[in-house]
Amino acid sequence: ILSVNNKPWGWIYRVAVIILFAVRKLSASRPQGPGNSINKDRVTSGADRGKENSMKVGFIGLGSMGYGQAMLLAKSEHELTVFDVAAKAMAPFEGKATLAGELAGTGRDADVVGVCVRDDQQVNECADALIPVMPADSVLLIHSTVKPATMESLAARASERKINVLDAAVTRTVMAQDAPFVFCMTGGDDAVAERVQPVLGTYS
Repeated sequence: ILSVNNKPWGWIYRVAVIILFAVRKLSASRPQGPGNSINKDRVTSGADRGKENSMKVGFIGLGSMGYGQAMLLAKSEHELTVFDVAAKAMAPFEGKATLAGELAGTGRDADVVGVCVRDDQQVNECADALIPVMPADSVLLIHSTVKPATMESLAARASERKINVLDAAVTRTVMAQDAPFVFCMTGGDDAVAERVQPVLGTYS
């Protein structure tokens, strides 16, 4: 998981870091595993995550990327609530997580909410539902790749309710989804990023 202080990333920076990550993997004497982190101070292993790190997590977007992230959360120590506009996307989580009936249902009483949807418009629709109901000092993780202006606007709106926002774009490192399988780049407050490592480390 790579952190960038206090600034959402633009497309150019994200592409550059993905290329750098790939080069390092090829040149390293010991290849990085899919769950390893560029920032070694922020590596979180499954063995190190215990019940003391359990959080109430909401997750929106159970598509090709979000499904795998959410399923790993469902198998973890965290208390998970999921939502997707397609009921069939939520069916595999029956008995594994709470199935929310609306977007806002993932945010009420949540410590962390992850959003992995298609585009800026859908991210804003999620934010419209979440910001009014998420508790103060909770964290909104935007896993979608969106414009920097969208993140800046979202962070400003959320701050009015004392909600933290992290730009947490993900890219796949392996095709399998039964273990951490994404590379996550975080932009925002370092202390907040550190606080949500038990969640991010579940799938990245």
